[in-house]
Amino acid sequence: MSTPFVQQPNLTAIALGYKNAQFIADQVSPRTPVGATNFKWTEFEAKDTFTIPNTLVGRKSRPNEVEFSAKENTDSVVDWGLEDPIPNADIEEARNNPAIDPQGRATMKLSELIALSREKRVADMVMNANSYNHTETLSGTDKWNDPGSNLIEQISDALDTPLVRPNSLILGQKEATAMRRNASLVKAFNGSTGDVGMVPWEFIRELFEIENIMVGASRYNTANKGQDMSLSRLWSGGASLLYINPIAALRDDVTFSLTAEHGERVAMTREDSDIGLRGGVRVRVGESVKEVLVAKEAGYYFNAVL
Repeated sequence: MSTPFVQQPNLTAIALGYKNAQFIADQVSPRTPVGATNFKWTEFEAKDTFTIPNTLVGRKSRPNEVEFSAKENTDSVVDWGLEDPIPNADIEEARNNPAIDPQGRATMKLSELIALSREKRVADMVMNANSYNHTETLSGTDKWNDPGSNLIEQISDALDTPLVRPNSLILGQKEATAMRRNASLVKAFNGSTGDVGMVPWEFIRELFEIENIMVGASRYNTANKGQDMSLSRLWSGGASLLYINPIAALRDDVTFSLTAEHGERVAMTREDSDIGLRGGVRVRVGESVKEVLVAKEAGYYFNAVL
């Protein structure tokens, strides 16, 4: 009879500490804690914020009243988790070799796959025209890898379009390279003396007056189980200008996206007599989160930039 999973503080510490430098989901959709699995968030009407009411107050009259309409959304976090079975033979071998830690290694690999899954969810939301009120599909000489592309004009106009000015640029690795090689940017950097080269990110930040540039370089295997590996880029096809507030709350704050997080990532184990001949231990890693698209108005999306 199998025993329940028991949380392991040492493995939980590994799961919490795991960071993949290529993943940007936590920066694009910052985590915010919720006290229960169910949570609420509000979506305010832009017209109530930008419509000027009559603020004149008579000597004996009451000030005019305004009512802010808001759509209250109810949602719930989703459990995401994976397991890895470890035979007792591997655990016995580790006892004789301190350099081997099969449970710790399993925890790290499971954490990486869970993070990869989250990276894809956030990338699918960000690289999707339906997530925005403002989008533009590039074609012909507008594409960033075309010598005639005026990327500076495109980005400048896009930054001035949403009601909330974006402070971050999010794009994939191939799109990032094309941007840094774009002829209009290279000329601006070189002072019109040449249109070949690579523009530093710091120059691009200062030129467009944005705080953050995030490049998603991670890939994932799109092949079905049993087929040869086929790698695809998670962040590809477009580029996003987003307003991201890393300290925003699910209520009353404006930001493009937030991730509701109930509790922390956990790691636990249980014995399993059905693993191999002599049984073993199952390692489980998981977290309870839900990515929320808070404000479509807080972004601008360029589709098909290449």
